[in-house]
Amino acid sequence: MHLREPTEEDTIDALRHPGIWPVRTRSVEVVRTHFARVFLTDEHAFKMKRPVVWHDVDLTSVESRRAACEREVALNRPLAGEVYQGTIALRQTDDGTLSFAAEGRPVEWLVQMRRLPAACALDHRIERGRVDSRDVDRIAESLAAFYSRSSPVEHDPVRHLARLARSIDADLQTLREGVDGVPGAIVDAIAHEQREFLGRRAELLADRVREGRVVEAHGDLRPEHVYLLERPVVIDRLELDGDLRMLDALSDLVFLALECERLGAPQVGVRVIARYCAITGDTADPGLVRFYRIQHACTRAKLAVWHLGDPGPRGAEAWAAKARDYLRRASQPYEIEQPERRSHG
Repeated sequence: MHLREPTEEDTIDALRHPGIWPVRTRSVEVVRTHFARVFLTDEHAFKMKRPVVWHDVDLTSVESRRAACEREVALNRPLAGEVYQGTIALRQTDDGTLSFAAEGRPVEWLVQMRRLPAACALDHRIERGRVDSRDVDRIAESLAAFYSRSSPVEHDPVRHLARLARSIDADLQTLREGVDGVPGAIVDAIAHEQREFLGRRAELLADRVREGRVVEAHGDLRPEHVYLLERPVVIDRLELDGDLRMLDALSDLVFLALECERLGAPQVGVRVIARYCAITGDTADPGLVRFYRIQHACTRAKLAVWHLGDPGPRGAEAWAAKARDYLRRASQPYEIEQPERRSHG
């Protein structure tokens, strides 16, 4: 007998029931994102990839989603350890039942994670004013160790500069199409500053490559991905596009600083960068920090523009407001104090 292939909604409906899971749970909460469906049980989180095509990534087959789940676990182990517990298969038995039993053919794969306490997330702690200097130092120390373990992924300065130029052009092309409430002259001024820096400080950017500072970084280092446990844990490393993880470690940290600033805690990002520099001997060149800050702000503004067509009565205005906020920050003067060099053996 030929069984009907379960649809995405069939699978979601089945996974809403606590009894289907291989772990004991009293309830199941479903969180929907563009690329995944996350099922939160009492003590675990299970992430199911959506069958989508994005740029060169095709997740429309079960095997491609299995590979993506395995890749996500491997990518996140360096910063999150055993929080990422592995992958599990959802199977369809001969009578059409969906279960996590050993019998049947796999129809879906999920990443299994230990559920982390929301109260320990950095964004949650910032909003409640519960982040102290030692917390910030532990984040910086963990990230500095991660970057130090990461082998350089770019060895050609010319190729690196070309990639930066393409990224800047792609962001600004979208933003030039218009963001309500943002004059085109502001976008033009941002574009001029970015391109001028690329030309004037090309040797500085090339030196970052020669010094091995361009590594396979996190790529989406937002406060909601950082958990202040006994040992800080960082989850949700950018997965779908490996090129977007090829970053100067300082750039990764500047993005975290930008997002902390948006939550009203600019001192968190400033201290993370200062501590990182003190540990690694790196230098937070003020012009370079500003360049990376503008680049990240423009990328986030572009992503907000892409969401303007999302459904919902206030969706478009909320995304437009976010785009305006990022562009305002990109156009503001910004400097970061140079940390004092300290020796750490």
